[in-house]
Parts: sequence; structure tokens; C-alpha cells
Amino acid sequence: MAFIPQTLLLGHHGTEGALRAEELSFQVAVPGQSRVLHLLVVPDFWAGMQGDDWLNNASTRDVFARYVEGMLEKDAAQQVAALEARCAERGLANIWETRGDEGMQDFEERIANCHSAFELEDGTRA
Repeated sequence: MAFIPQTLLLGHHGTEGALRAEELSFQVAVPGQSRVLHLLVVPDFWAGMQGDDWLNNASTRDVFARYVEGMLEKDAAQQVAALEARCAERGLANIWETRGDEGMQDFEERIANCHSAFELEDGTRA
């Protein structure tokens, strides 16, 4: 009997590389038996981008921060919804987590011992 993954961790943020990882996860996932854990990491680097002269007062800085947070939330929601739809089309359960850079340490500890390598039909190791 072939290896059937219960949960596939998919770090996905819409880039070309993330779409390739999604494609690979769909090759090994088994409908009705596997689930995809979609991890979306929202980098914290944007918070330091508030030093420009036009942001030199607290009110303007706060408005800008809310604007950027809103854009990040909208983008994250779109990524989650799109991947959920593609998983549903394939009969795969889907759960997701959104993390900031600093929230990754406990997540990394949770998955540290939960990985294995396997070979896909095309010879690719995952």
C-alpha cells in the first residue's frame, strides 16, 4: 500500500514557487483522506517602513499602519479563499493558519518532528 499523507503543510502566499508547491501537494494528497494545512506567513518587516518624513506625526503614522494592515488582511483572505476552493475541487480538507514572523517559532516547534520525505511519480523528492 502506498504512503497516504494525513496532513500536508503548504506554505503558500501566491508566488510562482508556492503554486508549484501546491501542485506537488495535490499530486500526493488523497481525496477524502488527506488534508492541506495552509500556512500563510505575513512578514512583520512592513512595520519598520514608517520612518518617512510624511509620516512624522502619530496620527498619520497610525492611518498608514491601518491602511497597510487592511491591505495585508485583504491579500491574506484572498489567498486563503482561493486555496480553499482549489482544495474543495479536489475533495481535500483544508485548514489554515496565518502567522506573523514572530509567531513562527512555536509553529516550527510543533512541526519539527512531523516531516518525512517521499518520492513523487516524476522522481521529485518532497
